Amino acid sequence: MTDQNKENLYLVVVATGSYDDYYERIEFATENEEKALLWVNKFNRIIEENKDRINNYRFTLEQEKEPFWYNFIQYYEPNALIRKTELK
Repeated sequence: MTDQNKENLYLVVVATGSYDDYYERIEFATENEEKALLWVNKFNRIIEENKDRINNYRFTLEQEKEPFWYNFIQYYEPNALIRKTELK
């Protein structure tokens, strides 16, 4: 493969935390930019659509467990993004 024919590789990453506890986890890699973008947009949309519900949730003694993804959204503040690199 010559330098002119290098293909791009898109890393789909979920970033969590901030400052000292910032962390990035690679979910998958693909040569298909559209596939990566669709996944990132869907993940971020799900988080955004549930953020207010999670942040406004109040525990009561009658409830035994928190809603699905409560801890993940509340404490880790996830965000999906794409890192582009060259396939070598």
